[in-house]
This record gives sequence, structure tokens and C-alpha cells, in this order.
Amino acid sequence: MKFFRALSVLPLFLAIGACAPTSQKFPAPGAAPAPSGAVSAKPSPQPAPPQAAAPATVQVMASPRAVFEAARGDLDAGMADAALTKLNVLHPQQLDAGVKLQWHTMRAAAYSLQGDLPNAVKERVAADGLYTEPSVRRRNQEAILEALALLPPERLGGPAAVAGDPLSGWLALGRILAARPTPEAAQQSLVQWRADYPGHPADTNLVLAVLSRGATPPAAAATQQAPASAVAPAQSPAAPPPSSPTVGVASAIAVLLPATGASAAYGEAVRQGIASAYAADAAQPKPVLRFYDSEAGDVAAVYRKAVEEGAEVVIGPLRKEHVAVLAGMDDLAKPTLALNRIEGARDGLFQFGLLPEEELEQAADYAWKEGRKNALLLIPAKDFGQRMVGHFNDYWRQLGGRVMAVQTYLPGEKDFAAPIKKLLQVGEPSKENPQTPRADADAVFFVGDVRDARLIVPQLRYYGATRLPLYATSSVYAGRANRAQDQDLAGVLFCDAPWLLSEAYAAQRQTAWDAWGAHAAANPRLWAMGMDAYRLSRRLPALREGGAPFDGASGGLSLTPGNRIHRQLSCAQFDNGAPVPRAPAAPQATAPAVH
Repeated sequence: MKFFRALSVLPLFLAIGACAPTSQKFPAPGAAPAPSGAVSAKPSPQPAPPQAAAPATVQVMASPRAVFEAARGDLDAGMADAALTKLNVLHPQQLDAGVKLQWHTMRAAAYSLQGDLPNAVKERVAADGLYTEPSVRRRNQEAILEALALLPPERLGGPAAVAGDPLSGWLALGRILAARPTPEAAQQSLVQWRADYPGHPADTNLVLAVLSRGATPPAAAATQQAPASAVAPAQSPAAPPPSSPTVGVASAIAVLLPATGASAAYGEAVRQGIASAYAADAAQPKPVLRFYDSEAGDVAAVYRKAVEEGAEVVIGPLRKEHVAVLAGMDDLAKPTLALNRIEGARDGLFQFGLLPEEELEQAADYAWKEGRKNALLLIPAKDFGQRMVGHFNDYWRQLGGRVMAVQTYLPGEKDFAAPIKKLLQVGEPSKENPQTPRADADAVFFVGDVRDARLIVPQLRYYGATRLPLYATSSVYAGRANRAQDQDLAGVLFCDAPWLLSEAYAAQRQTAWDAWGAHAAANPRLWAMGMDAYRLSRRLPALREGGAPFDGASGGLSLTPGNRIHRQLSCAQFDNGAPVPRAPAAPQATAPAVH
């Protein structure tokens, strides 16, 4: 039932965050660490970070101590790029062993905050031979192994054995960890590894210890995806600085997500987001994080198993029907952050979901703020569309507006002329007979996916809706700017997760897409939800007692009646094929209930 190893927390030297993957492969042995997001050992220009530039005085710092103090301040503020700029002033070949050790460990900390696992690991490997205290060196080696265990097997190719270079041996140990061998097979693999890498400094007993903490049942091993990534936005306002205290005392968190079945891809995106936030959490001690397959039989039984194994907080499940099962349990023993919404509420169950209703509400807030009163709705002809109509009607009328007409369309078609002409009350335009849309409306709200939006919006314009502003949900945006295909969406306003719209997250988004393209790019909103789910799980006691909202990757998060998490989104408007952020609309004092 338990399909991922527990991510045990190790006391890392200098209290840095756990490492995480961003690049395609490790730097070559002996090469200088590449900038964050690099795919080879060859240095390349680093993109401008979303943070203040390092002060010019760094260029004249003569004392390593002064450099370290300044870099430590940057790390505590989450400004990894500024810290690396300062540290790069020093030349390791000119430093004695003790100072060089600190230089490598601080660079490892900075790369960890950037989400650059290969360079963070390389810095820890370089530091390993400089430790003189055996217990501290052991903790460093534990950190190396834990970081390697966060990489998927395809990222552990690395160089072959190189005489005198320990990195290749560490990567080989990473491949052993990734194989999840039985104890007997692990012993055999380590005997062969020792023959391949004689004299390597790694303590193989630590490898066995890491494997013993995460024995994976054979049936689950086949479904296991790439372990945790770390692209947490440490340099954005949404991520607390490394030294910020985390509210919450749970020593173990269970995560219930689909690892098999039709929803497995969605579960994997959420899991990676959770793991990335976990990796960036510098609070000590951190909880043990255990993942369970919510599709492995009765979800109530999975929940009870997680509690029996020590979970003090539960994140999940993801599917609405599973949330309903937990809501009906008599023995919901631990605080539970469900990743979907259902009707009703109960003590101990917090509901956090990505609701299109919230997106439509906040687009409506924008329209109302801009003076729109009379709306037209264009929605897909399916149950989801009817649900959105009902919700919009309630919300818009509560604001004081009127719904002038609702028109459905068949998703997936190429020609939407008939429903558009009916909605706008126009005929076929011509030079002799240009069409003027109905005069009783001043806004059009569209619900549909990006494929249909790219066809419907230009057809709306063709039939004369040039004077009517268009508002939509986030589904009109694929998550990455595509200027070639989205040119015709000019002027469409929608509200979405800050993770996708804020420049503060630009570097971290790119890191995620480069390293985990399939899940991070295909399901970016679920990734952001996963990051926030972990942070929320650490703040539930404070939120329950009236704690202040906090800025998350999926929105500004606050607790509302019924233990529901509300998201205040960022809004943007398409211009020249890309979304341009708009100033946030003021939230309404009273919002209608979610249907």
C-alpha cells in the first residue's frame, strides 16, 4: 500500500534545504558547477533572477569572512543568485581547507535553493573530503545520498568511473538507490560497486540505511515515478525565507494520491509539487513524508493504515469521491487536507481545490470593477457548462449584474458560427451588410479549453464582438506562452495561479519544465497545488485559530467557513500572444456559496 519510501529528514550542515533536480545531467568530473538549469558542465550565462542584484561592494570584499556573512544574509532572504555572485568572488584554490569547506557548503546551500540538484550534489561531494569531524562528514554523506535518491534513474547516467574523482562513484550509488533492490540484492550491488570504485570514501552502510527507510513493495515499484523535484520558488514572495519558522508540529505527514489508474498523472504532478516544497523547507525538524496510493483498495482503509503508521497530518485524497468517503468516516482521526471540494463540512477535514468557479468569480470581479453590468455567457454543452452557468448566475446577480443570454456550443468543433451568431443576435457579415452585435450587453464570459478558445475568440471578433470585452477561466491558457498560436486571444482576461503568471516564479517555472517536462508542463496548476498543500499542512493549526493568509504558488490562501481554503488568484490579459499580469481585483465582501 505504501509505495514511496519515507523521505526522512537529515540534519544538514548549515541548515540548508534539501537538494532537488533541475538540470538534464551532472557536470563532468573536474568541471566548475554550471549555472542553475544547465544541461552540461560548460558554463553559460545565467538568466536575470527575480531578485535584487548583489551590491557592487562585493567586488572589493577582501575577507572570506565578510563574503560568507554577506552570502549568508542572501541565503536567509532566499536570494540564491545573489549569494552565488558573492561567493564567486573567492577562488577555492587560494583558500585553506577550513575556508574552502565553508565555501563549498554555502554554494551547495545556494544551489539547493535554486533547485539545481546536480551542482548542489557536486559541491557536497567536493566538501566531503575536507571534513575532519567524522560525525559531520557522515551527515554530509547522508545528505548526498538523500539528494541522489530524489533523482529519477534517467538523471543518474553521469560519467563512468574516473580515477581520483569521487562523483562518478556517488552517481553509481544513486543508481543503486534508484533500483530499490532487496537487501540481498543491495549487498551484492555494493560488493560490485566497491570493486568498481576501490578507495571511494562513501560509507556503504549509509546506502543500506537509506534503502531500509524506503523499502518499496514489488507491486508498487512498477508504478513508481520520478522521485521528488525541487523547484520551490525560494526567491519569490510566495516562499518563506529559509530561516522563517514553520507553523506546525507534525512529525509525520501522510500523502494519499493516485499512483495507479486513470488519475495517476494528476497524482504524480501533485506529488512532485509536494516534494519540491518539502525540499525547500529549511525548518528543522522537518516531518517524515510518506506517500500512499489512494487507488490501492478502499481509500478509508488506506487512510487508517497511514494513521496507524504514525501520520499526524494527512494530505489528500485528490479525487472528489474519495474526499466524500473520508468526510463520511466516523474515525477521521487526524487533521486532513483534502485536495478537492465537496458539499458540506466536518471537523478535521480541510478542503483545498482548484475550482473553476473561483476563477469565474474573480474574472467577474474584474468585469464588475471595470463597469460591466450586462453579461453574455458562452459555455460548453455538457454538465460542467451547466454547473458554471448556475454558479455565474448566482454570483453575477449578487454583484448587481444581469445575465442577458446564455448560449451553449459543442466542444471540439471547428466552426462555431451558429452559436456565436445566436448569442450576438447577428447574421452573416458582408461589406454591404456589416453586423452589429446586440446593444444590451457589455461583456462576454467564455468557458472552454485552450483549443476551442483559439477558434472561438477570432470568430466572436469576426461576427462583430470587437467592442465587447472577453473574460474567461484559466483553461484558455495552456500554462506556457505560445505567441504563435495565441495571437488571436488578444484582450481575453482570465485569472490563474501566480505560479503561471508571476515573473517572480519565472526561473522556477522554467526549471520545472526543463527537468520534469511531462508532469510539470502538462499539469502546472496541480504542481503549484502540491507545493501549497505541503505548506498548508504545516500551517493548519495557525489557520484554524485565525492565522493570517499567506501567498502561495496557487494563489493567496486563506481559511473560510467550513474549513475551506480560498484562493485569491492573479489575473492577466492576453497581449501579443502572451498573458500580461493585471493588478488584482478587490475581493468581494460576500461571496456566494460554491456549487
